[in-house]
Amino acid sequence: MIYLLVAVVVGGAAWGVPCMLVASNRNRQGGGWFVAGLLFGPFALIYLLTLPVENCAPIGPTRDPLRAWMAATHPVRGANVTETKLWIDDSA
Repeated sequence: MIYLLVAVVVGGAAWGVPCMLVASNRNRQGGGWFVAGLLFGPFALIYLLTLPVENCAPIGPTRDPLRAWMAATHPVRGANVTETKLWIDDSA
């Protein structure tokens, strides 16, 4: 019985990891596609390969929504906000 459970988990992970890698390369959520690959195996991978690539840019330091919101709603007097740094400008 334990061998069957191990075989199912290993077999599911063998499909879940490729689904996760393909999904992350196509700008989709890798974790969700890992679970889909774990449950549905090759069918999830085939379905994922038929989907179009998402054109949204990944969130990075220049597109961080929290940083943009903080800069827009909480201005600091005499502060300079750049893409990745915040420092106080003493010359003003």
